[in-house]
This record gives sequence, C-alpha cells and structure tokens, in this order.
Amino acid sequence: MTSAEIRQSFLDFFQEKQHTIVPSASLLPQSPGLLFTNAGMNQFVPYFLGEQAAPYAPPRATDTQKCIRAGGKHNDLEDVGYDTYHHTLFEMLGNWSFGDYFKKEAIDWAWELLVEKWGFPAQRLYATVYAPSEGDPSHFDQEAYDFWKAKFEAQGLDPAVHIVNGNVKDNFWMMGDTGPCGPCSELHVNLTPEGDPKAGRELVNADSDLCIEIWNLVFIQYNAEPDGTFRDLPAKHVDTGMGFERVVAIMQNTDGFKDFSQKPTNYNTDTFSPYFRKLEELSGKKYLDIYPNTPGADKALLEDAIAFRVIADHIRTLSLSIADGILPGNNGRNYVLRRILRRAVKYGRNLGFTGEKPFLPELVDTLVAQLGGVFPELKAKSETIKATLEREEESFNQTLDRGISLFETAAESRKMVIDYCSEIAWALPTFLKCELPDDKERLANLMLGAVDGDQLTEEKGIRRHENWLIGTFSEFRFRICKTTAANFELDEERLVSLLNDEPELIKRISSSLGEISEKKNELPSKFAFKLYDTFGFPLDLTALLCRERGLTLDEEAVESLMEEQRERARAAQKSETVAALDLKSDATTAFVGFEQDECEATILELHPAGDKLLAITDQTPFYAEMGGQLGDEGEMLHEASDAEYLVSGVKQIGNARGHLVPPQAQLQVGDRVTLRVHSERRRPLEAHHTATHLLHWALHEVVSPDATQQGSLVAPDRLRFDFSSGALTGPQLREVEEKVNATIAAGDSVSWQERPYAEIQQRDDINAFFGDKYGDTVRVVQIGGEPGQLDGYSMELCGGTHVRNTAEIGLFAIKKEEAVASGVRRIEAVCGDSTWEWLREEVEKLDREEKQLAEKLKESNLSLQALGKAAIALPQFPHIMPALLAEAKSDQIIHTFRHYQEHVDQVRATVAEAGKALKKAETAGAAKAADAFLAQVAEEGRLTGNLVEALEGPPNLLQELMNGLKKLHFSHAAFFIVDDGDKLHLGALCGKDAHDAGLGAGNLIKELAGLAGGKGGGKPDMARGAAPQRDKKEEVKAAALAQLNS
Repeated sequence: MTSAEIRQSFLDFFQEKQHTIVPSASLLPQSPGLLFTNAGMNQFVPYFLGEQAAPYAPPRATDTQKCIRAGGKHNDLEDVGYDTYHHTLFEMLGNWSFGDYFKKEAIDWAWELLVEKWGFPAQRLYATVYAPSEGDPSHFDQEAYDFWKAKFEAQGLDPAVHIVNGNVKDNFWMMGDTGPCGPCSELHVNLTPEGDPKAGRELVNADSDLCIEIWNLVFIQYNAEPDGTFRDLPAKHVDTGMGFERVVAIMQNTDGFKDFSQKPTNYNTDTFSPYFRKLEELSGKKYLDIYPNTPGADKALLEDAIAFRVIADHIRTLSLSIADGILPGNNGRNYVLRRILRRAVKYGRNLGFTGEKPFLPELVDTLVAQLGGVFPELKAKSETIKATLEREEESFNQTLDRGISLFETAAESRKMVIDYCSEIAWALPTFLKCELPDDKERLANLMLGAVDGDQLTEEKGIRRHENWLIGTFSEFRFRICKTTAANFELDEERLVSLLNDEPELIKRISSSLGEISEKKNELPSKFAFKLYDTFGFPLDLTALLCRERGLTLDEEAVESLMEEQRERARAAQKSETVAALDLKSDATTAFVGFEQDECEATILELHPAGDKLLAITDQTPFYAEMGGQLGDEGEMLHEASDAEYLVSGVKQIGNARGHLVPPQAQLQVGDRVTLRVHSERRRPLEAHHTATHLLHWALHEVVSPDATQQGSLVAPDRLRFDFSSGALTGPQLREVEEKVNATIAAGDSVSWQERPYAEIQQRDDINAFFGDKYGDTVRVVQIGGEPGQLDGYSMELCGGTHVRNTAEIGLFAIKKEEAVASGVRRIEAVCGDSTWEWLREEVEKLDREEKQLAEKLKESNLSLQALGKAAIALPQFPHIMPALLAEAKSDQIIHTFRHYQEHVDQVRATVAEAGKALKKAETAGAAKAADAFLAQVAEEGRLTGNLVEALEGPPNLLQELMNGLKKLHFSHAAFFIVDDGDKLHLGALCGKDAHDAGLGAGNLIKELAGLAGGKGGGKPDMARGAAPQRDKKEEVKAAALAQLNS
C-alpha cells in the first residue's frame, strides 16, 4: 500500500464505525501554552473538559493531525536526519470517543484494523497496560488487560508474553496536575529479524528501534482532584494516536510483513522519496539510505544523506506552518520556524546549493502534489509559501556566508596556534629561565589568552599572536643554539649563561599549556557568542559546524553570556515602569467605557506606584492600555472633598484596573469618586482603532488574506499596523487607502456583541489572533452588516473602544509603508483631524520643495541655453491644494494630494534630467574649450616653458586642460586658475623638467591656494585645489608666475 492508501484506509475504517472525519487543526495552537499543535487531541480539549459538547452524531471523530515537535518540551530537531525515525513534523492518525464507546470498542477496532485489515502479524505485537507502583495514581487497568488477553489467546498466543505492564510514566495520561486523566494502552511492534516473542518483549519501552510503539489508546475515565484523589468522570472518553510515518515505514520496508531482515526507516518510504527525487534533480547528487551507524559508510556520502533527510523533513514543517499563518520571525514559535529554515539552508550547502539561488521554493510543488489533497491549505497558499521561503533563504544566505567564513578562519587559526604551542612546550621551562623579561611576560600572557580564547577568535589577533610566537621562538633558538646547515643544536654554554630561575612563572605556563591541551578541541564560548551577537549567526548552526569538525561547544556557557547580554539590555531600558505592574489584586473592576465616558465608583485598593498613586475601583469608564490601544486619561473627582485629580494612565492588574493619580491625592479605601474620561483623547483613539480594523480588512481585499496582523499601535494622533507581506506597490497602497476612505464615506455601522468562543471558532470570516488567551465568551467588533447578525465585511475579536459609525473616523491617509523585519511590513497612518494636520504640513513641504526645484531648473536651463542647448520644460500641476485644504473637501483632497505627490516626483526627475544634460553639455564644452586653448598655446609656441593661465568656465574645464597637457607629454610646470563665477578652481601639473628643477605640484597648490583662502593638495606630478576668494585671482596668478619663473 502507498502512504496515501494507508492514510485513507485508516480514515475509511473509522468512518465505517460511525466516526466523523474532521479536518486537521491548524499548527497554530489555540492554547497559549503551546508553541505548536503537537498532538491529535489538542483541538478536542474543550470536549474532554466538558466546556463544549462534541458536535458529532454519534459523538465520535477521526482525523489525521499535522503535528510539530521542535522547540519547548518536545524537541526532536537535533536528531532529525541522523536516525531513522525522528521528525520535526509528523502526522498523527487518531480516533476519538466523547462520552460514547470506551475500552472494549477501542481495543476491538485497533486489533481489527491492524491484524485483520492490514495484516500485522499478531505474534509481533505487544500491548501495554497500566500497573501502578506504590504511590502512583489509580489502580491496575484490569479491564484493558482482560480485553487484550482475549485477543491474544484467540490467536493462540500467550498473554503473559504479549501483555506488558507499564508504569505511570508510560501508561498513565494526565492533562495537568488536576483534571481529566486515565490509563492508556500502547501497541508495540517487534521488528527484529527473528521475531522471537519473548526476546522482543524485553525491548518494549526500552528505547530500542527494533521494537517501537505505533499506537497509543488513552482511556480518560478519572478526574484528578486537588487533594490527590481520583474520582470517576460522569462521561468517559477515548483518545488514540497512531504514528503515521512509523506505520508506513513498517508496512513498506517489510514488503507487507514478509521480510524483517532490514531495520525499517521512515525515510525509505514514499512519504519522503518524492522530495529525495526532486533534490537529486536539483543537486545532481544521489540519495543513499545510510546512517552514522551504517558499517563502512563513506563520510562524504553520509553527510549528503543526512542533508537529504534534513531538507525533506524541514520543507514539510516549513510549508505547512506557513500555510497556517506561522511565519519565520524572531520570537517564540516564529523563531523556531526560522531556526528550522536556516538549518535546512545550511544543510543545502552540503548538496551544492551555494546560495546564489534559493532552492527551498523549488520543493513546494512536490510537497503540494504529495500532501495538497490531505491538507488543502497547501494548494491555496502555495505562492505565499514560495515567496516566504525565497525571501528568508536569500536573507539568511548572506549571514551564513559570513558566519561560516568567520568560523572556519577562527577554528583553523586557533588550531594552528595551539599546535604550535604544543610543539614548543618542551622548550618553555628553559626559555622562561632566559633573561628576556619583555618576551617572557608576553609569552605568558599569550598562553593564558589561548585558554581564554578571546584573542584567538579574531583573525587579526590570531595572525598577530601567531607571527609573534614564531618570531619569539626563533629568537630563542638563535640565542641558545648553534646553527648548522641541517638543524639547530643546543649550545649548553649559551644556555647556562642565560639561565635565571623563575619557578612561579614556569608553573603558570605549564598549567596553562595543560589547559590548552585539554581544550584544544573546544570552540571558545565567547567566540560563539560573538558570532551570534555581532553577526547574527545562530548558536544552533555554530554547534552544527562544531559537530561537523569534531569540535565541542559549551552551549550552557554561551547561553549564560546571552543571558548576561539580555540583563544588560533590560537594565539599559528606560521606561516609566510602574511598581503596580508587579502587584497582585483579588479585586475585579467592571468596565463600563464602551457605552459611557463617566461613572461613579468606589475605591477598593490603594497602592504606591513609583511617583504615582494607584487607585483600584469597583467600576470604571477608563480603558487600560492593552491590545495595542493606548489607555485613557481624565479626572477623578473625590466626592467628599470635591478635590479633582488628574488620571494620567490606567493599568490592568489581573481583573482589576488601577488609575494613576498624583501621590499627594487624599484618598481612602471605600471613598466614592466620579471618574471622567477626557473625550477629546478618547474619540480620536476610537477613530484610529476602527480605522485599524478597516485597514486590516482592506489589506486582505487588495493584497492577500495572508496579510495578517503581526502587531499594532493605536494612539490618539496616529496608528501603526504591522502585517505579514512583501513590499506593497504604489498602486496597492493607493487602492488600500481608497477602500478605507470609501467605507468611511459610506457611513457603515460599527457594532459589537459577545458570543461563545466555541461558536466563533467555527467561523473562518472572523479574525482571531491565535496565541491570545480567550475566555468562554468573546467580544466581536463588526463593521457593516446588521448589528447582532455577525454578517459584516470586517469582523474581529477585540476588546478595544470604537466609533459607532465609520463616518465618525474622518479622512484617512497612509503616511508611509516600510519593512520592520523579514516578511513583515509596517503601515503608519492617520485619520480625522490628524490627517488634515499632516496634509497641511506635507503640502507646505512639497510646495517649498517644488519652488526650490523650479529655481534649480531655471538655473540649469539658463546654463543649457548659454551652451546652445534646448531648455527643459517644468511639469505643470493646477495648484488647487491650498483651496481644498481651506474648504476641507475630504471627497477630493486625498486623491488630489496623491497626484500632487506624483507631480513633485516628476519635477524632481525633471531637474535631475536637466542636471545630467547640463553636465554632459559642460563636459563637451569644456573639452572643446580646452582643446582650443591648448591649440592656441601650442601655435604661440608657449609649450616649451612653464605656463600660468587664468580662465573663466565650468569646474571641469580645469581637468580637461590638465588632461590635454598630459597627452601632449608636457614636461614643464603649468598652473591654471578657472573661475566658475562662484569660486576659483586651481590646478598644477609638473613634468620631468619641472621635477628636475625641484618643483612639485602638491606643494604649489598648498602654497598658492592659501592666498585666496583655499586649500588643496595632491601628488608631485598633479594636484588640485579650490579657493573661495575670487577677488584674489590676480594675486594668486602673480604668485604662481613668481614661483615658476624664479
């Protein structure tokens, strides 16, 4: 059977048993405690906890779930490629019962599928059952034992051999310290060539790849109580998980269970072979199924085989993650994904992918053909996957090239220095007794430095110490040895005369050399940290390079250096840190700010908070800073004293909200206060927040549904929105802006409502931000549609404040769009009054620049006309912007403003074009003028002596004159002054005869330029300078004549 047939066979089998086939959950988990979805049961947790009812009739499900185990508790990354079965991504086939069938059916069907349908040899199977030790939870799983016993006995097999008791570690599942739990039964397969049941039994749960677990049946029947006891659950559940890649490997590698002579490998299957074939086509190399423990494996071929496996595994992880919206980045799961990508790129070098062209995108079509039918999101997002891989690979190749070069240089040079130290170790005690105090101390410092590794990790430092060491030792040998034609021989008389006992220094050096010997195969942790901190080279790739070269690396020491760096960064950060952020409060503050800006409240708690006082109340209209939206400001009115205090900020502490007021505020717990939000700040905050939602919607419409939010800031005067995408084109930005303004002009309703989170999870048209922690009830903000119907064109889970109608937002404008990280773009925008203020400033700047450009073009045109060239016309634009701004015509202003920006861009380009034309004309004119002048000088016979001339013309006339003289092989001295109407340009040229006479061009310029307040210099044969005082031209000329004719 093919892997696709095996997968479908599993799903069909359980569908026949009335299970609903459900799609795989996203790799982006709903639980904030997980980096990735790592088990089939993740999406069903609410059913097990009783938070939601399973929506299937009967309540049974089956699926194939994509899972990632890389990073965090479950991390198989470093083993991938080196053995037969570790992967970063795997499929978990499973079947579930939610309060329906239990152990008997689960065991019956597992046996039926494996033995009766697929043909697994019963004599090679083992079932484990839970048998607690003293102090372990619950009791022996007699029920499961009896069911398994009947199965094995029906096959004439001894249950005492084929049923294995398991401990709490292997055979008891708990969701947490408390909550649903229960025993589990695992099915293991004996893969030894002999298939001896008794011998195979000893390998169960013994970490042997000759007897592996393929299916785990979890029976959730208890609730773990806080007091350590277990009570029966009212509804019992079944949760099973089968390792898809392992089952495929067994079935395909044994030729349908007929040949167990070769140990099965997950990679020798059609699950991975398509990727190997594509890599063979791209690289020209051949995949061999060999491993580090394969006898007689060629080292180079083994490295290639590991690279094939790593890339084949990683492309699956990368592509399926990107399809689910997880992009490579710098934090959390995004950084794990970036590490995986970089690891694949590094191993690509082993296969000859040099980095000139990305190779990972070339594998995506193969992946889609292999898995697109199972996971349809791969087909839908294939172009996004390719673009993301290409962008990341191109970016990392630059870092990789530099990091590898630095590593190789440091590793090789360190080895050379340490080897040389070892060579001279025998001579050091003698050498240190010599009367060479400076050299002795330097050698001592070098030896100690070699252990530290700090100075032996920079190429210049390495070479410097290396050369000094060799030179010093050579001098030592020269001073105590007799030189012969063949070698050096010790001269005892010389040695005795130089001896000077220094036992402490010798002791230090001997100890140091011993440490060097011990650490010669260890890469200094400071160097690994420097590669990471200075050059951005990942630690895991440094460790990989060490592994390939037989070096060790103290990763804990590097991590310690990284933590020190993080501590320094944290200490350097300056922010208005509020002590209340570290507070805990049991209070709960009701937020009433969605509907009102003012309310009465009672003070529940008071806490000092730096230079403020923090007042927690029972209710508040103040929004606390969260979700990207800045918090409210306003006043607190004390009812008893009529005192009014400024509320400068609001902090969320658990379920409570604290108001920051002046420390001298006379407040007591229990006091009644009136809280009033500054509406002049709240209203623009609401407008910018709703505009952010519209911007997100418009990006989905214009760019891609994959342009998902990566971060945001909502302030009263601006918004900032980070999203996953490549760079946007000018037309795309204009269209986004126009769509937002069109919805604002339409005056669409903005509404919100609370709904069960379970209901929202079933909707793919409502934006939720995975990784955020949502409660059972969530708030949906809807733009457009009928309020309460969840039928808007923009719908997001959001706890922030918003306008009630899009018309309240006012005019919207995008200020700029830029990159903030690989694959992440940022838009800064404004709305309402902030837009008009920004437009006025921008129009003033553009108007000022346009006038300056027009003047520059006028000057260029005058010069062009003087040179007989045609003038260049200035682009025209109707100057209606001031009128539109004055009349505040929002229906025309943005469109016209964008055209005005384009007009100024055209003016800029026109002026640049005129500058190029003028330079070209001046160069041609200067060359022509220089030729004419030199022809006249030659005709007058003045090239036979020194030459001093003052002329008028462009600056490049000077260079043309000097070039012309050089072409004529002028052998005397020449001094030119070119006046361009702004300053004097000076040039001196000295030929052979002038040099013989003691003249130098550089000296001439230095002396003569100073006479007109200028400076310059150059070489003896040619030099240039400039001077601002044009009125000193004749004085400079006279001085030059005097110099050259003296």
